Amino acid sequence: MVNDRKLLTITEAAEYLNVSKSSLRRWSNEGVLTSFRVGMRGERRFDINELDAFLVVHGEAPSPAEAMESAQSSSPGEVMDLCAHHGIPRHVSMHFRNEEEQWLLLSPYLIDHLSAGAPVLYMHDSSHRTEIVGRLRSEGVDVDEALRTQQLALCASQDCYLQGGFFSADRMLEFVQKHVAGMLSDPAGKAMITGEMTWFLTGMPGVEQMLVYERELNVLLRNFPQLTIVCQYHLRRLDSETTFGALLTHPFAHSAEGFRRGFYSDH
Repeated sequence: MVNDRKLLTITEAAEYLNVSKSSLRRWSNEGVLTSFRVGMRGERRFDINELDAFLVVHGEAPSPAEAMESAQSSSPGEVMDLCAHHGIPRHVSMHFRNEEEQWLLLSPYLIDHLSAGAPVLYMHDSSHRTEIVGRLRSEGVDVDEALRTQQLALCASQDCYLQGGFFSADRMLEFVQKHVAGMLSDPAGKAMITGEMTWFLTGMPGVEQMLVYERELNVLLRNFPQLTIVCQYHLRRLDSETTFGALLTHPFAHSAEGFRRGFYSDH
């Protein structure tokens, strides 16, 4: 009987298998992993013995190379879930040619987190606050409520990256760490930060530290495996040297051509 089983909540089961809750929901819906519905709300519960059997059948997590082979049929989030088993941080350099392409690539990350009740910090530069709000509303997001509850925070570059009229990699890392601590206390168990990197073009003091900051974010992310950071690079405004530097400092790269591994590795 179900009452005699040791059942885990979806959050507990995700931690037990070291995967995302969205992966568990998908496997449950597809019949790959058995779950039980309990209570008036029909919440999922997972038998710990079933989870152990799942691990035996499916073995260890796929290698990063195997995970990337599934990128064409899986979402970036699912690919990063698989790579997370190997300690690869969820740090993406996103490359786009125009604003429509920017939103086409970015919106799935935003909607995935916002629809799950997860907090999002959007640091904007070339995009105006009203433009971001309008695009989110067009996707069906209750932006007013998300802003009121601070599930969504919008921060202009001069108030984060360029606070005080200069950029400091150390200060920005402290800024991120401070915000992450509060964001990951949320019951959703995951969070997202995204930033538009065109502030680099201002030429303000310290902007040359941008790639140092990007590289050090990977170190910070080891302590926050459920945090996704998406850094947005405009291909037609930033030069090839900057774009190549972004690829060297991110484990993942995303463009209209697909989702790929970046060149960053700490091994």
